[in-house]
Amino acid sequence: MKLAFVVFAFVIGFAGAAKAAVIFDDFNDGNDVGWTRVDPIALATGGTFTGGNWSFPNGNSYEVAGTPESPSPGTLGTARAYSLRLDETYSDTVMSWEVLDWTSGNGRQAFGGLARVGSPGPGTTSGYGFFYGPSLLLGSEGIAIFRIDNEIPTVTLGSLPLDLTSGTPYQFVFSVIGEDLRGQVFDITNPGSPQSLGIISGFTDSTYASGNTGLFVGGAGVNYTTAATTFDNYFAAPEPSGALLLMVGATMPLLRRRRCERVYR
Repeated sequence: MKLAFVVFAFVIGFAGAAKAAVIFDDFNDGNDVGWTRVDPIALATGGTFTGGNWSFPNGNSYEVAGTPESPSPGTLGTARAYSLRLDETYSDTVMSWEVLDWTSGNGRQAFGGLARVGSPGPGTTSGYGFFYGPSLLLGSEGIAIFRIDNEIPTVTLGSLPLDLTSGTPYQFVFSVIGEDLRGQVFDITNPGSPQSLGIISGFTDSTYASGNTGLFVGGAGVNYTTAATTFDNYFAAPEPSGALLLMVGATMPLLRRRRCERVYR
């Protein structure tokens, strides 16, 4: 029951948005039907090089990886990969996803969620991102909310130093309501009693009004091997009330066992 209170405190006070379908995927079907894979390196090189890889560890989670095949990091950027839900466009949204594990050659990677995404592709992607990444915060580990312009995290809207441990399960919550952007991370080692580790709030931006949602993984430096992150229990809702119900359902142990609670369009 603690999670219900935490999530309510996170979203309370936001006005409801226009009705749209809720997205939820626990990846128990071992596929990413409904998702659009975006590999900017492959698109930029006509498929000569690849910068992304997608797989399903144990058939019930989702690994998105940036592979080290950028032929010219200075021109094309480091390898990165997106998974986007292009089937729904939201203006206001509350998103959540779990991170189960991540690996990279030297720890220099960024991963997280995307909101209000537009024009996805090499040098064109716009929107907002809530990421965890060591190199994003002046060399220290932490979380940050960015405005993304032409695929570059141009403006840091808020950041917080935070040291997460690979292999420990975390839940990320990202809300974009009007001009207000908030991000929060929970330790969900005990799903029935999540522990809030940090919140970024009080930051605003009105550059992008609507778009798609999704996941992102990318290398945050030139010299690394594969930057891979394993996600689970992704959802996005167009209004806080729907998000509240899904957050509670996605994290309480009883409802975790009831996979029939999944909601699809």
